[in-house]
Amino acid sequence: MKRFLLLLTLALAAVAYAQPTIITTANAPRTHFEIFKATPDALLIRGMTTIGTLGSENGAEHNALDYPVEIRVERLTNPLTAKSVYAVALRTGVAPQLQIDYIDYDELDAVIPSLRFIAQASSVVTPLDNYETIFRTRGDLSIAKIGKADKTTIVVTSGDVNGVRNQMAPFNLEKLGYLMVSAKAKIDTLMASDRQITGR
Repeated sequence: MKRFLLLLTLALAAVAYAQPTIITTANAPRTHFEIFKATPDALLIRGMTTIGTLGSENGAEHNALDYPVEIRVERLTNPLTAKSVYAVALRTGVAPQLQIDYIDYDELDAVIPSLRFIAQASSVVTPLDNYETIFRTRGDLSIAKIGKADKTTIVVTSGDVNGVRNQMAPFNLEKLGYLMVSAKAKIDTLMASDRQITGR
């Protein structure tokens, strides 16, 4: 009986040891673009076009929280299935690395008017003393305008697990809105071209 119990214990230990360890990370794919990009056993073609760049235009205004941000349109295509997905990428230069936040194409219709609202927001948006207007994307990128007393702060925070808070000047928030409109127009043109080629 003791031998049987010992063998049973060893067998259970072996089964438990053989179970795969599931590792989750905060940077697991969250956007449709990232999920498609991580597709295993698939041939993917990635195309990129730079729409514009955000950054301090006045050296005196530059501070440790003001990082340059490149805005790109990206397309991933599986040529074997003719399926394509599109996103806008915000590539924030945080030396010595680069933080990339993707905004799926289907989010742009919410992002664009929200950016306009945030840019124009002031203390009149609420009857209370302080205010905050914030938009958060599927990938956890957040764009916020915070008003306290006589001070207004605009902060774009990367959805990356080590994401930085990028403090921006008001003109950069407005410029981000214009770049998003340009990015959507570029994707709309590409999608129309794709439909002509594939007939879908």
